[in-house]
Amino acid sequence: MFNGESLISLLRVALWPLIVLTIVIVFRGPLAELLVKLTRLRLTAGKLKLDALLSERVSAEVLAQVKRQPQLIPSHPELRTVTILYSETRGYTGISEHLSPENVAKLIRPYLTKMTKAIFDAGGTLDRYEGTAFTAYWGAPIPYDDSASRACKAALAMLEVVRGLSLKAQEKGSPPLLPIFAITTSSVMVGDFGSQQRSNYGVLGNHNSILRGLVQLNNNYQTSILITEQTHLAIASFFETRLLGEKLRVKGYEAPISVYELIKAKSA
Repeated sequence: MFNGESLISLLRVALWPLIVLTIVIVFRGPLAELLVKLTRLRLTAGKLKLDALLSERVSAEVLAQVKRQPQLIPSHPELRTVTILYSETRGYTGISEHLSPENVAKLIRPYLTKMTKAIFDAGGTLDRYEGTAFTAYWGAPIPYDDSASRACKAALAMLEVVRGLSLKAQEKGSPPLLPIFAITTSSVMVGDFGSQQRSNYGVLGNHNSILRGLVQLNNNYQTSILITEQTHLAIASFFETRLLGEKLRVKGYEAPISVYELIKAKSA
């Protein structure tokens, strides 16, 4: 559903080519040629702006869809419901302290490359890296109906990838990276939160405290993927889960939040 501003933006995108075509037909000549050139420049500038905003955050397929539907990126941040995934690795601090910076870099790069590919394969948007930790989300810029399922699918795929990477790391004498995942579904502000010097497309909300709580529960229970009840409601028909015995208590939330361990996709 479009808000008023998004609708106006969409109308501008749709009507501008029609206006130019009308002028070309009616007036022809130098004025028409100038308008055609301006239109091409305008379209090129718009695509370049989207490249700068999203090219390293989404897959080529998602970027191409956004370029076909530029109204998916509002001119100002807007409220959307998204599913957010946060991951970090157990014992990373200890690993980094016992390896040289060169070896840490050799360990991190292939790991993040594989993790990002799994995010992109599921249509997700990469938010940021922090060492071996990273955040991604589904539901923006493309408002999927199955954002929660996509996030869960990506997390399970990443666990499979890590098993292969860990075997290779151990063969080379390096410690394996053991990721844990926290997933929640929440209403957040989505848009460009950057400065005049640098764009920064992302999400803002109160989800970080929930994700940190899920990470702590993962450590306490030695689980790999924990999701909140908000996400569980959306994926229960498609994935096998287990209700955790302990609920998540988060500052700012009156009621404790039920937590589920994500186990695997259900058989078709």
